[in-house]
Amino acid sequence: ALTYPYPHRPAMVRLLLAAKASVHTVCDPADEYAPFAYSVSTMNNDRTNTMAAVEPLLEMMLEAGAKVDQCSRWGYTPLHLACSTGLFELGRFLLRKGADPNARANNGATPLHHACIHVLLVLGLRQQTEVLRLRAAEDAAKEGAALKGGGSTPSSPKEGDSGAAAVERPATVSAKLPVALAEAQDEVVSQLVTPLLAAKAAPSVMEHGLTPLIVACEGGCDALVRLLLAAGHSPLEGRFLGRTALDWANEHPNCECPRL
Repeated sequence: ALTYPYPHRPAMVRLLLAAKASVHTVCDPADEYAPFAYSVSTMNNDRTNTMAAVEPLLEMMLEAGAKVDQCSRWGYTPLHLACSTGLFELGRFLLRKGADPNARANNGATPLHHACIHVLLVLGLRQQTEVLRLRAAEDAAKEGAALKGGGSTPSSPKEGDSGAAAVERPATVSAKLPVALAEAQDEVVSQLVTPLLAAKAAPSVMEHGLTPLIVACEGGCDALVRLLLAAGHSPLEGRFLGRTALDWANEHPNCECPRL
């Protein structure tokens, strides 16, 4: 019964716990989640469930004896789920409650693997969004400059204009994009990966030879690469598709791994 009250109904959970409902009974036949892990999974299914709404429910279950590292049939813990879906606040909450940052799923994946993969997914989406935003801003700047110059375009300043008075060409997308993405990298990495490393998440190799550093290098994420190297991750550990992290990094000329 505890599986079904969603996180925005802590009063029902309180009643069920008072009636001695079990926090250990597996109720989800697909993934075999116990109530605590299932409640965590609902946060991803319904992003309107804020941490402020869910935290009282999770606290009640933990006080009733739920294990913070309850795992599914696949070996995924709530911390795996939080990291794979980018639920930053939830991940930090679980770590404060003693969640194991080195818990290994059946395929050997740790929460750090999941966090690194999620970082790359987020950055990929942000890159697409940022390209569209910068292109729109550049087009708007060109139109404004053309109107201001009486119909001239930024590439064709009016005859007689001095260098200082000539219409300034807007910065190109290619010039601004690396800066915007670097800021996005730092933001996402600091919210998701830094707390795991602070909790002593260790280097590890999952199936197919994949390591967190290989994930970072394959995606060319400098901020993530630097952080993992500083935490002691080796660019020569693991082999994914026959290649080490260093091999993957060499495919990204702007990646920090070869230089470090």
